[in-house]
Amino acid sequence: KKTEALLKKKKVEVIMTREEDRMMMPEDSSASKAADMKKRVELINKETPQIAVSIHQNSYPEARYHGAQVFYAPTQGSQALGQHLQMALRDGLDSENTREAKQIPDTVYLMNHVGCPAVLVECGFLTNPTEEAMLRSEDYQRKLSAVIAAAWMTAP
Repeated sequence: KKTEALLKKKKVEVIMTREEDRMMMPEDSSASKAADMKKRVELINKETPQIAVSIHQNSYPEARYHGAQVFYAPTQGSQALGQHLQMALRDGLDSENTREAKQIPDTVYLMNHVGCPAVLVECGFLTNPTEEAMLRSEDYQRKLSAVIAAAWMTAP
């Protein structure tokens, strides 16, 4: 929501597919996660955005892993967008982050079924205590949002 607010200040039209931790389907529905993802893909492909950005928090069984990482869709323009955003995260937040942008695995339905340039941003690891504390910090969230929004505005 912080990234959305920053982009709207710059007159970027933002369409959110999720603003709460719940499915797009009616609550009384027996919808599955797969049906929810299909609904999100339909919305994205119907609206035909210039860029789709999916923002997440990562986790892993081992606490030693850390660092933001960008994954890009197989669509045209996604790789350049992903690399641009990964570099912005490194330059703006964590110069020690050696992670590289990577193509999203084909098991990630949404990113493999949208028709526009798209990236998934893993902002950090909730399973790393130091990074979790940063991700919970309002100040860090503002910085992270500013980096994502700025990278979006200057995307190739």
